[in-house]
Amino acid sequence: MKKRINNLLCFTFCFSLIIAISSTSCNNVVKQNKVVTNKVDPSSIGNQKSYNDSIFTADTSIFFKNYSLKVQSTMQNSRIESTDSNFFNPIVLKQQIFFCYNGKVIKEVDYPVNKIRLKITNGKSIEIQENVLVNIGIAEGTNGSLYVLKGNGGCNSCTEFIGLFSLEGELLWYSYATTRNVFGSFGDSKKVLDKYNIPESIVFSNMKYKNITVYKNNFIPAK
Repeated sequence: MKKRINNLLCFTFCFSLIIAISSTSCNNVVKQNKVVTNKVDPSSIGNQKSYNDSIFTADTSIFFKNYSLKVQSTMQNSRIESTDSNFFNPIVLKQQIFFCYNGKVIKEVDYPVNKIRLKITNGKSIEIQENVLVNIGIAEGTNGSLYVLKGNGGCNSCTEFIGLFSLEGELLWYSYATTRNVFGSFGDSKKVLDKYNIPESIVFSNMKYKNITVYKNNFIPAK
């Protein structure tokens, strides 16, 4: 009996370990938003049903050959006060970017933007990302391909973010700034695009590359 119990415990441990490993894989996500929450039935979100301020994650991935990129957004279902300049942004607490090859994570980075504290409609204040990653894409050139990431603040005069990453997750170039202030920058976009032989117009004009939206701002807060 003791031997059977030990075997059962061993099997349970191994099974739990397999589940834990598989949950970090890039293969368990879909190409568009997959919402996970412990407080609400995910199926209700697509129907825009109201519910209390719950924290949830939305996973979005884009696939290219053996590579994929996953963005995991941790969000809160509420609204920013309409008097604030960031009113049009969703409440995104953080965004993590996973670079994958053959379904396995090879690099993980946080979306590199500032945090701000704002008041939301329930009267509480909360710390959120000042800038939200809203679009991910693949730009293909004759000398290789790269990821294009774009984000913005919640107003016309707020920040814009654009970054170029290799398929392996190496930061090649990025700019995070307003028309007046630069909060972060790295590299030379022209040199990067010339290296991959990608026309600047593809990346900087009308998003003429393969791309998808990271989040859908269709969540209705509870009254």
